[in-house]
Amino acid sequence: MDVEWIEIAEPANYNGSAVYEIRIVERGEPAIIDRFLASDDRGIISIGMTTMMETRRRKFVSGMTRGRGHSEGNLLFRIRQFAPFDQKFPKPVLQYKFFKVKSKEEADRMEGHRIKAYVRKFGEVPPLNSAIPKRYDEDGWQEELG
Repeated sequence: MDVEWIEIAEPANYNGSAVYEIRIVERGEPAIIDRFLASDDRGIISIGMTTMMETRRRKFVSGMTRGRGHSEGNLLFRIRQFAPFDQKFPKPVLQYKFFKVKSKEEADRMEGHRIKAYVRKFGEVPPLNSAIPKRYDEDGWQEELG
């Protein structure tokens, strides 16, 4: 399931159901983000799902640039305003990739599995995520992060 990374300003050219990841890249390489159990050398800052991929991407961009649009984009906007984000990442490029799915239910399930795999590896959710979907449900905790 190899999917290309796309700069966040570039359209998805797809507006159906999907699971997506957003990462930070510095100098052409994924940023290394220190986490609770290990460092994330893929630079993942968000894992999410949507029923309208292009609409979600636009809302994320609006959130990160204006503070209104997408909860995780809104949080990034505030972090950039009030925390030393630009010192840590002087020339960040945000990229995203997405996996097309057939339904909202499939997107919910895949998002939960990917977030749980991230938590198993790093001990916490990606920096802009705020919750683990169905955290007490055993489904998804065995999946590997790929």
